[in-house]
Amino acid sequence: MAYAQKTQRQSRNVPILNLDAVPYDANSCNHSFLQKRLTKIFRKFAQKLGKAVGTPWSFCIALLFVVLWFLSGPIFSFSASWQLVINTSTTIVTFLMVFLLQNTQNRDTKALQLKLDELIYVNKKARNALLEAEEMLDDEQMQMESTEFRNKRERSNY
Repeated sequence: MAYAQKTQRQSRNVPILNLDAVPYDANSCNHSFLQKRLTKIFRKFAQKLGKAVGTPWSFCIALLFVVLWFLSGPIFSFSASWQLVINTSTTIVTFLMVFLLQNTQNRDTKALQLKLDELIYVNKKARNALLEAEEMLDDEQMQMESTEFRNKRERSNY
């Protein structure tokens, strides 16, 4: 069979691609461009979908879907397939929404953190020991800084 296919290709003058003959250079592939492009597309998609899903209209549509599903129960004799429709639908939507919400929350947290860092940096009297608290991995260090700040606040007239 393979011989027949090879003969057919050769008779049509179709070149046979030999991947072993092509030199592979890992640096020639621009993965960072693709990653940036994909990230940009996903960010725009997540922003638009996040705004759309967060509206009262989307809640009404979801509620309407559930009501129609429930009302269709007698038509399908409340069968297992009928139940499978709502279970599968909600599982898929929930699974996808987890990623959407996590992306939105990460972006919002970064933006908020940058704004707070800028306010702390600009304010001369602000204590900047916790400027990069999110980078601290040690909970004891964060607790110590928090306690120190609380003590200073209690001693001051602020």
